[in-house]
Amino acid sequence: DQLDRSYLNTLFEFGKASLGVLSSKISLPGLTIQRIVEPYLLKEGFIIKDNSTRLITQKGREHAMDTSNRTVEDIKNDH
Repeated sequence: DQLDRSYLNTLFEFGKASLGVLSSKISLPGLTIQRIVEPYLLKEGFIIKDNSTRLITQKGREHAMDTSNRTVEDIKNDH
């Protein structure tokens, strides 16, 4: 869904991010991200997390590109 895509696209852009950065970028409270968004992404193997850092996996990168129909170059050129 859109929240998952926003989360993955943000991680794709940064490579890794703290919960605070993700919360700010996708405009959701950290607790909502932890309880609603991350469980599915973790279960699917799209992300890895520890207490302070979230990392996108190769599977997550591929999923982010597939769902957005954007290439790595498209995302890099956004900046």
